[in-house]
Parts: sequence; structure tokens; C-alpha cells
Amino acid sequence: MKRTGPPKRKRRLSPVGRRAEREREALEAFRANPPETCERCGERRRVDAHHRLPRSRGGEHTPENRSWLCRPCHRGVHERRDDWRDWLIVGRLAEHDMEEETDAD
Repeated sequence: MKRTGPPKRKRRLSPVGRRAEREREALEAFRANPPETCERCGERRRVDAHHRLPRSRGGEHTPENRSWLCRPCHRGVHERRDDWRDWLIVGRLAEHDMEEETDAD
């Protein structure tokens, strides 16, 4: 026998569940469409998404906070090697200059 009556409502997600769902969606968008080359060394190889501003320091899963790095470069960034420091600083300065230009418009 078929049940009649009002349709069942979807269960509402708790605030924690909604936040987790938004995080998952943001992470999927963050990882979407990787290029075929590393942003640091320019080598054509598999790349990983890297947070420019770490999540532990308030960085988000956004394209603006993302760099595509090959595994050796990604490891080097996280090991904070001296030869990687210039690349990180130059990249951050360029981003800062771009933000100032956008704000001036």
C-alpha cells in the first residue's frame, strides 16, 4: 500500500554540517582545472594545489589563494628552503602590487 500525505522534508543540516558541505564544495573548486605545468619551475608534470596563505593562518580554498606546484617544488616550499624563499616573496609582492592597482581603479 502506497503512503499518502505530505511529502517528506529533507532533513536540515546542522550548522556544522552546512560548514562541512561548504568546505567540501570550496575544496573541489580549489582543486579544479589544474594546469599541466608547475608555476615555480615551469616543468610539465603533475601538479598539486598549494595554499599561498596556509589554512592554519586563515587562508581559504579560493583560486586567489592557490598556486599549482609540482611535487618537488611543493615539498621545497613546505621545507622552507632558502632558494625557494625568493620565489615566494616575489610572488607575494606581485600579488600585493596587483591588489593596489585594482584598489586604485
